[in-house]
Amino acid sequence: MQEVQSPTVFHLALPNHGQTLTDDQFQALRQRGFSVCVFDDFAPLSDALERRDATNRGWPGLLCLTGTLNGLTALTMRLRMSYPRLGILLLSDWSESALLQALQSGADSLLPISATPELLGCYAYSMFRRQLPVTMVANKRPTDLWRLEQNGWALCSPAGKRFSLTSAERSFFDCLLRHPERQATHAQLLQAIDERGCLAPDNTPASQHSYSMAEVNRLGVLVSRLRRKFERDATDLPIRSIHNWGYMFSAECEIGSQRQQ
Repeated sequence: MQEVQSPTVFHLALPNHGQTLTDDQFQALRQRGFSVCVFDDFAPLSDALERRDATNRGWPGLLCLTGTLNGLTALTMRLRMSYPRLGILLLSDWSESALLQALQSGADSLLPISATPELLGCYAYSMFRRQLPVTMVANKRPTDLWRLEQNGWALCSPAGKRFSLTSAERSFFDCLLRHPERQATHAQLLQAIDERGCLAPDNTPASQHSYSMAEVNRLGVLVSRLRRKFERDATDLPIRSIHNWGYMFSAECEIGSQRQQ
């Protein structure tokens, strides 16, 4: 068997369960630059994981398991104890209760066995992006800051890369960076990018207005587009989502000549 190399997706189908990834699903993974290693038994998979764990300090890899849920959860608990950093994705019959069972067993997620190749490929890439090791920089120089320039129409990275902003993106960053700790709620950010400068009908301040899930999703789309814009130039945008609350900018930044810490 060939030696696995990063980034790698491992696949094991539980025997006698009649479920496995399709050729199109495998191809979607390969098209995104992953090496795919397929196993038909647990023993050689375990050997490959042991070799990888001993020699690889990069991405820990993603393991896709297919089969019936009860068999998969038992195997997942065993694997999670031995390989705490390994990404584990189960593909089986999907329901909310099945997803809960999968997460409780130690899996990262559960997709339906009928998941489209595009969905599987996007999930694998998302795991790869989130699990890459972070390089810590000691004694960061005071000049290694992000800067909001040109009256808010451009964001400059510490490496000197300058990104032009749309009007909505400009309003988003201006709101986020001017709030304490560079954190703002969904409502505050939505108010900032809303062209109407909306207030609730009873003149309740917009910061207290209850926005719909569709409006919060609209904000999420804006953030996703921002991340892709910066990723295209090999730059990690330090925007972090605060679950069910808002967003934060997790790096120091200057607004013009004003430093935000």
